[in-house]
Amino acid sequence: MSLVKWFRKNNKKVMAVVVVIIMFGFVAGPIIRRLGRSRTGQNQTVAYFADNKEITGNDLTAARRELEVLKMLGANEMLRGVGVPLSRMPSSA
Repeated sequence: MSLVKWFRKNNKKVMAVVVVIIMFGFVAGPIIRRLGRSRTGQNQTVAYFADNKEITGNDLTAARRELEVLKMLGANEMLRGVGVPLSRMPSSA
């Protein structure tokens, strides 16, 4: 029996196996990544806010990425033209 005939005969079984493998990949991929991340020490606390909220290594990494994106977009040049009010006190008229 040739391979083509075997695939024609068992195409539903082959498709079922392929779908199960794809579903497993979608579910297991993020889980494996999360497990790998927890072992690297990125979830360890590196600092605290004033109200005792934790700052982890993941938070620092995300902040660095966001800062790099803002630098690439030229946010410092855009914000340079924005005026900062000198006083927020309402004027009495």
